[in-house]
Amino acid sequence: MSKSKGDKVEKEHPDITYLKQDEIGLVIAKALNETYKCSPNNPIDFFAKWLLNHSKTNKRVFLSEEAVKTESIKQEKIQKFYEILTRSEDLSDNLDELAAYLKEFTGATGVYIGKLVKPRKEISDEDDDKAHVDEENPKVIWYIHASEGHEFIKGNILKSDQGISHDVFKEPEPVEGEEAAAEDEEGGEPKPVEDSNDILKTFRHIYVPEVVREPRMHFYKVPKLGSYMAIPLVYNSCLFEDALDNAVQDYLDVKKALDEQNKAKGEWEEEQQRIREDREKQGDVYEPEPKEWDEIKEKPFDVFEEQYVVCIDSLGQDRQFSDEQRRFALETVLNFKNIWEKTEYENLSRDRNRKLEIMEIDKEFLDNESQKLLDEEEKHIDEMINSRDEAMDDELRDLYMRQARIHFIGRLFKEREDWKGNLMKLKEFKVLKMPRVMQSVFYFLQYRREDICERGTNKFFWKKAKEQLDDEFLNRLVFFNSLGPKEESFERYQTLNFIEKNVEGINPDDVDAYNITLGKLFKWVLLALKTRKDDITRRKALKLKARDMRAQIMEAIDAREVKRGVDVQEAEDKFKEEHKDEIEAALKFEQLEQEKKDDEYGEEDEGDDVEKERQPKEKPAMPVFNLDDFLEKWVEDNPEPVLPEDVLQDVDNDWVLQPEEEEALITAYFAQKEQS
Repeated sequence: MSKSKGDKVEKEHPDITYLKQDEIGLVIAKALNETYKCSPNNPIDFFAKWLLNHSKTNKRVFLSEEAVKTESIKQEKIQKFYEILTRSEDLSDNLDELAAYLKEFTGATGVYIGKLVKPRKEISDEDDDKAHVDEENPKVIWYIHASEGHEFIKGNILKSDQGISHDVFKEPEPVEGEEAAAEDEEGGEPKPVEDSNDILKTFRHIYVPEVVREPRMHFYKVPKLGSYMAIPLVYNSCLFEDALDNAVQDYLDVKKALDEQNKAKGEWEEEQQRIREDREKQGDVYEPEPKEWDEIKEKPFDVFEEQYVVCIDSLGQDRQFSDEQRRFALETVLNFKNIWEKTEYENLSRDRNRKLEIMEIDKEFLDNESQKLLDEEEKHIDEMINSRDEAMDDELRDLYMRQARIHFIGRLFKEREDWKGNLMKLKEFKVLKMPRVMQSVFYFLQYRREDICERGTNKFFWKKAKEQLDDEFLNRLVFFNSLGPKEESFERYQTLNFIEKNVEGINPDDVDAYNITLGKLFKWVLLALKTRKDDITRRKALKLKARDMRAQIMEAIDAREVKRGVDVQEAEDKFKEEHKDEIEAALKFEQLEQEKKDDEYGEEDEGDDVEKERQPKEKPAMPVFNLDDFLEKWVEDNPEPVLPEDVLQDVDNDWVLQPEEEEALITAYFAQKEQS
């Protein structure tokens, strides 16, 4: 069925649809309306100018909205950056973020951050934690952080005689005639007054508008057009051992002084009250005596300067940084420095408070729990010794007892929640005193230097190392065995030689006074060291003795063989002497018998007949030396020594000994055995 003509809908032309949009049709309608209202002499010119003005107005509104939006995004990013910094526990972790932040908001090509340090020397595995420091040469800038695209600069060293960045750490030299130039010249126009609070003037830094015109610039790649800024990031750090010690002691001193002052105040007030009552009884007016009390407060924390430099360049952009961008960079670095100092102050305050808390816990432990723990330890040792079926002398028993003590300490940290908790509390400390104790524990448990030390050094890095205090650490502690050979490979710093040297001079009482938990670990180290060395020495001495004994037995066996030959010969000679007549008779008979055979083919004489008549009718028995009977009796009288199996040398790769050192140890061992 076909549709009627009235039902037919005509389709609108695309051009009409386009022109009917509000952005076109409505604007044109408004323009026509304004043209009609004003009825200008030149309507076409009026119409065109109205449209042009409308376009500019809308553009300004659009740009204004975009600017507000852009500024809002910028402020959100700034706020987020500072929120990250204020939440950070260590702002050294945020230096890469600082570089990226400055790059984004200054439009820099690259931002890179270096630390002013002593030059580093190559070290060996057996060097101590200070061997990497080159004390003889000037400090260098070691670049360790960089924004994206400038990673190549990480690890580079800028020597003191290279570039201009080192100048940020130097005191500025006064410019000759500066004061005179500042004064107005007679008859001249006054110079504009500079803003004394402008950070461009107050924050000393280096700015090079055109790097290619600065002959001292040091380039790591091909020079490019652009500008350069070097900003010192120098802050006062308080996170070190002496600062913690002094903070704790100062807190205790202040507390004691306040207690004494409060006591004195109380006594003074009581005295004044007594005087007042006496005066009132006498009808006199009481006037309190003026009394000033000293203000008692804690000292500021000890600090030392940590020096960094923040470098910003626009190389390849052929432009200078604007004053606004420079101010932004300077203010950011200054804010970063202030937050860093505040964070470290808060961290040290927390460390001090934790230390004071632990001092109370340790005191309570020593008063109430230490004897109980000793009883548990002795019980554990008895159980371990009684569980062994082998026969043991006093020396071996002592070694087993010491190993049982080592095992007990490991179990304390693994199975006792209080001791495990105390160990994990150490992780909360930003500053760890006597770090070589923990370093030695890690090395005993065969952790690698890269896991617990600053890169390229043997300097213990607590921030990195404490991440290793986990279940794996506790398992290694429990299953450590100080007895028997160790054939696996050891790094030099994992050997007894290094560990013993590493803890040399550390007093166990000082460690206990600092922290009972660390003191228990130090006891573990010392006990493991002594037990391990004594076990190795004992086995080497006994092996040497066994080898000497085997060599003596082998010599005895050889001598026995020689003796047997000699004894057999002597026995044969003696036998022949004792049976000489019988032997001669038998030999004579054999001779005559042979002659008789010879005579059958020759002539006989009368003498031969007489001799034959004397010859025995029967052959005399020839005495024979019975070698088997002799040897049987000889073996019975000279039993063969039992030769033990070959004595194999134990492999103890965790203790490096020179031949003369080993000989001296074994000699001392046997000398002590003789004395005891």
